[in-house]
Amino acid sequence: GVELSGLAAVADGTSRVFVAKDGKLLGAIDIADTERPEAIRAVAALKEMGIRTILLTGDTADVANAVGKRLGIDDVRPQLLPEQKLHHIQSLVAEKNTVAMVGDGVNDTLALAAANVGVAMGSGTEIAREQADIVLLGNDLERFAQTVAIARRARGIILFNFAGTVVIDVVGIALVM
Repeated sequence: GVELSGLAAVADGTSRVFVAKDGKLLGAIDIADTERPEAIRAVAALKEMGIRTILLTGDTADVANAVGKRLGIDDVRPQLLPEQKLHHIQSLVAEKNTVAMVGDGVNDTLALAAANVGVAMGSGTEIAREQADIVLLGNDLERFAQTVAIARRARGIILFNFAGTVVIDVVGIALVM
């Protein structure tokens, strides 16, 4: 066996891989996920719009919680299988939440299909792009936040115009009578 005692602890969210040869420890490699550069800004923009963010991931709890903390995610759900992601999305939809699921992999396809709006990253797997309602070009998560902001603004304009039309029609009918 290889003696591993006395080695320094690994930073939060980092996985350590030990390298040994002929029973002698040669060293260790620390591996950590890196967030997309725009991810923190995208999550902050979504929160400014009053949108709750949830991270559904198959990663370990340590890794998921570290990433969630760095990004400012509201709720982190680690170590999920695709069926568990699906169940979580279905529960949110059943509670009458409007749910947008952003994903890029095979493990996200069931949840993408179950969400009110499935959003795939353009660089994601073909099956994820096929299951999604929206496919973002490239990997820029800020584009998703911008898309939500534009959709909300367009919805507000439509509702304003609809209300204005109804008021005008009511006034017109009253004048005709």
